[in-house]
Amino acid sequence: GVGPIFATSSKEDVGKPIGYHVIAAIKKKVKIPVLGIGGINILNLDEVIKAGADGVAVISAVSESENPKKAVQDLVEKIRDLK
Repeated sequence: GVGPIFATSSKEDVGKPIGYHVIAAIKKKVKIPVLGIGGINILNLDEVIKAGADGVAVISAVSESENPKKAVQDLVEKIRDLK
């Protein structure tokens, strides 16, 4: 897991956001899956995946949604479209 990619309200002690560009740099140096974490939602997911993330970990994008099931479905659909 790499992050926080963006600012997040779900964890207070994670430090400042590092940005999605860090994922591409890490992917060049490791041969294991790299997951983006921290502040990722349906609006910024594409930047993280396009930077090379193999996947993402989300909390507030689902837990703060009025319809968590639909939020997960939308995230999965968008990831599939981007891959």
